[in-house]
Amino acid sequence: MINMDSRKYQLALSYLDGIGPVYARRLVQRLGDPEPIFTEPLEHLLCLDEIPRTNLLNMQRLQALDRAERELEKMEEHGITNLFYRDKKFPHRLEFCSDAPTNLFAKGSINLNPNKVVSIVGTRHATSYGIQMVNELIESITSKDILIISGLAFGIDISAHRAANRCGVKNVAVLAHGLDRVYPSQHRSEALKTLRDGAWLSEFPIGTDPDRENFPMRNRIVAGLADVTIVVESAESGGSLITAELAHSYNRDIAAFPGRIIDKYSQGCNALIRTQKASLIRGLADLEKLMGWDLKCQHPEQQVRLFEELSPQEEQLIRCLQQNRMVTIDDLSIKTEISMGQVSRLLLEMEFKGLIRSFPGKLYSMT
Repeated sequence: MINMDSRKYQLALSYLDGIGPVYARRLVQRLGDPEPIFTEPLEHLLCLDEIPRTNLLNMQRLQALDRAERELEKMEEHGITNLFYRDKKFPHRLEFCSDAPTNLFAKGSINLNPNKVVSIVGTRHATSYGIQMVNELIESITSKDILIISGLAFGIDISAHRAANRCGVKNVAVLAHGLDRVYPSQHRSEALKTLRDGAWLSEFPIGTDPDRENFPMRNRIVAGLADVTIVVESAESGGSLITAELAHSYNRDIAAFPGRIIDKYSQGCNALIRTQKASLIRGLADLEKLMGWDLKCQHPEQQVRLFEELSPQEEQLIRCLQQNRMVTIDDLSIKTEISMGQVSRLLLEMEFKGLIRSFPGKLYSMT
């Protein structure tokens, strides 16, 4: 029997009727922790202005807690863990996606917050050209410490996982169902290979079937986890274009391999490039140039000299920014435990030094 601890309250957030991830985050921010959402008298919660009264009245808190308790027991049986959005191991890139889940289920062991993350998506009807592009790209990144994300579907997705497993590149499969199964079942062998150095991720609890409506939800995780989403092949419509649109809405980079204008499964990629939503790439060199990764590769001695020129507090901020592609000033203050006013002053000085860049919405990144 699993002890009743904070994990139960964290997980139960996902099971509250009428309380999606946006409202759940508002409640946690207001109350400081998930537990009071379930233990405070309902009359106290009804005084909160952030959440509509009807939603609070319909939460079904006891049922949510009971479901979370049963889920934790099943998770232990299947070797599955949950990642709460405030955990250090939770993918930080999802923090900038307003509709990201408050909990993710994970199987396997991998750092979900490396410096470089690439999602690879495409048609289920991959051609020999698309598979070749996937193979050549992944074979060229074997020594580049890039994490690959995909969805284990037929076509381009499984080609990406297969190439990554063959080349020893860490990869994560984001699934549209519970982690007690693999869909499609034909990919189970490859999925198990992914677990050697990677992971399976899902927002769906154990027992959830791969229902049609789950796949667009899965796609937003694929888009949100990565710095850049690469579309290899796509028709004029399809799931990979949905993923690209989601990445665009999250202000993430999109790249696409071009194809012949007469090829059905190049129409989507060519349209993304034509409308300037995606950058044209032909391989790793183009990808690195697009992302600026070739410019960021400093030698250890250069990094040492950089930190020698920084104050301890500036060094804290730099390390935090190195771990995340973009960070809000609020998160920097929380993560470094430096006051907001001081963080603001330090960021301004570091921007003058050319170390960081500022973006709308009080977002900051390394240059």
